[in-house]
Amino acid sequence: MNDTSRIPGIWWMSDDPENHVAGDLLLHNGKLELNGSFDGMKDGVWGAVSAGLQSVRRDKTILGITRNGGKRFTLEFFDEPSFTYTMSATGGYKADTYTLGGIFEGSHFIDTQELSFSDYYVELPYLFEWVNDGIISIETVFLKDKPLAASSSNVKLEAPKEIQAFKSEDFQLSFSIYRGGLQTSPPFRRVHVSQGCFLRVKPTRGMALAEARSIIMHFQRLLGIAVGKNIEPIRFEVRSDDGDKIIVHLRNPSSADYKLMYIEQMNFIFSDIAQDSQRVFEKWYGDMEKHSDMFDLFSSISSDAGKNTNNQFKDIVSAIEGYVSVETGKLDISPDKAIKTLNEYLQKENRPIPPGDYKKIRITRNKLSHLTIKSEDEASVLHTEGKWVSAKRMIFLLEYALLRNLGVDNKMLLGFYDKRKWHLN
Repeated sequence: MNDTSRIPGIWWMSDDPENHVAGDLLLHNGKLELNGSFDGMKDGVWGAVSAGLQSVRRDKTILGITRNGGKRFTLEFFDEPSFTYTMSATGGYKADTYTLGGIFEGSHFIDTQELSFSDYYVELPYLFEWVNDGIISIETVFLKDKPLAASSSNVKLEAPKEIQAFKSEDFQLSFSIYRGGLQTSPPFRRVHVSQGCFLRVKPTRGMALAEARSIIMHFQRLLGIAVGKNIEPIRFEVRSDDGDKIIVHLRNPSSADYKLMYIEQMNFIFSDIAQDSQRVFEKWYGDMEKHSDMFDLFSSISSDAGKNTNNQFKDIVSAIEGYVSVETGKLDISPDKAIKTLNEYLQKENRPIPPGDYKKIRITRNKLSHLTIKSEDEASVLHTEGKWVSAKRMIFLLEYALLRNLGVDNKMLLGFYDKRKWHLN
């Protein structure tokens, strides 16, 4: 019970509030362990200790109130069997475990399929550093005759700040700088204050949760390119029309799982595009549906660290092939021509893929896709290291092409190349 992710409470099916069962919500594991069962005891002998799979009810949601604090939770559970345990050789004790989907803290929802909210806030790793702005500043005054000895320091705490980035007919995109709570240690010698940044999506009219998530995911892709790392949301909050705050729990790494990163290590920061952010994001979101298949592949390539080299190689070739095909309107473009197109976006001396590799990449992709290749082409199939290096270079080409297509200036593109070139060999 000392595990903060284990939350005891009373739980019931959304259509049967009288049938409540005590149990623990395992927040980070995404499970609900009941000290009993919604179905109750069934006819039959429960004499031996055993464990098995049994069908469960398929209502829309499970609702609950926690023992400590009386917080309301809404739980989505998958339409599949839950684990059912039979315990006690004499009593026949039954307990169910539900595998959960969405977990909402702060309100009860009978049906989560059509949920929509007035505001969506998501905290992403490195977003605060990338925005490179804040509401806490420190001014230190030094003694003239002792330049290394500080005489006084003034800490200035400003009000929360909203930085507008993009506005469309459907939603506004902004960065919401917030201040954390003040913590003091007796006898008040130490004062801890923090700040952070949310990506805020504010719909101009009703927007479903699923649509807001797709908007957030698409921003996440661009931020991943900017910082050069795979990132996942670490906090997700929504606001109801009445202003109530609801936390949507994510089973993703916490902020502590991400190492400290300075803006100098990033490929580019918000100030590099801030002046043109309206135009940049208008193009970025305008292409989201146009290149939906490619972006789905791109997300898979970026997020699936456990993917083997062969699958990653095939996926990035397919992503480039699809991207160039849609951009040029040529549905029958070959992989080698697609890669050549993106490679030639760069100056000749900066192109990461040698022209002689175009054919090798095409033949290797065909081989991995179980397509028939000529016997004389077998020698051109890349080995594991060649596939790994080529995949890294092609990921860079696609990212470079996406930035170029946003209309960013050549100075930023050159800076992006300079930051990435050491990882292309």
